[in-house]
Amino acid sequence: MARIVGIDHVAITLSDMEASCAFCRSLFDAQPVNEYAPAGKVLVRQLAMGGAPIFFRDPDGNLLELMAADPG
Repeated sequence: MARIVGIDHVAITLSDMEASCAFCRSLFDAQPVNEYAPAGKVLVRQLAMGGAPIFFRDPDGNLLELMAADPG
């Protein structure tokens, strides 16, 4: 059986970006470090929580433009 030795990142789709980020800030002292906001609406926000980032994703964005051209 394979053993998990770490987590690179976690991505969560949610319905209320601001409330979820405020919750993580108050509970875990998570700080926003990056966001993707085409046309002024935040579709993805990255928070620093310890060693691994957490990404919050708005359900309205398809995010195809964020996928790596060469994921290798």
